[in-house]
Amino acid sequence: MLFQQTLQLESSFLSQEESRSKLQSILCSVFKDFNRCGCCTIPIDETKSLHLKITPSLPDPPTIQDHHVPIFTCSQEDIDSAPWDLTIQQILPYVNGFNHVKKIAEESEVDNEIVKVCIQHLILYAFVKLITIFQYSNVYTAEPKIKLLLDDKVLQKECIEYVALQGSVPKIGAVFRLYCSLEAGLNVKDLCNRVDMKSEGVNERHFSKGKLSKFYVQLRGHYCNKCNE
Repeated sequence: MLFQQTLQLESSFLSQEESRSKLQSILCSVFKDFNRCGCCTIPIDETKSLHLKITPSLPDPPTIQDHHVPIFTCSQEDIDSAPWDLTIQQILPYVNGFNHVKKIAEESEVDNEIVKVCIQHLILYAFVKLITIFQYSNVYTAEPKIKLLLDDKVLQKECIEYVALQGSVPKIGAVFRLYCSLEAGLNVKDLCNRVDMKSEGVNERHFSKGKLSKFYVQLRGHYCNKCNE
């Protein structure tokens, strides 16, 4: 309605017979494009165009705390191809599944509250989710779906690439046994004391953090300390 008012005020679009006759074809084009792709760009005259897009109804974003850790839920290609504003572009290199919000703000030299707003924006559009900060006191257990790791070759490759120490290629059997050894009451520190992960070529931070949901590991308990890093 506002666009039509502007057209009328600027060029008498609705009151002139010649221009008013275009209205039906414009509305038909809008209808077809909305059904086809949810957006449209319709030329009105030599200097004006109508740009419309259907936006989904999104839930309210979660409240972001300093200790929250954002992690990407999509591919690097999707992240690179998205039209981010300059502030989000500035913080993206520091979103790695380990840096908490306060540390991202410090390293990117962006105000802490602005970083929180950016993270909310990324969550709304399903580019990131929040996970807990890594601590050796955290307790994790393996989900029943961990058995998929035995048969899914693609998942095995992704898992090995992610949990491996630099220069190491751990065996999937060893990684699977480590995941299955997670149990209630056993925190990461105790597991590291029980098993020499480095000799298995496994990075304990990546093993018990980062892409946890993809490899079917669930946090069962943790104690959140102040973010002084």
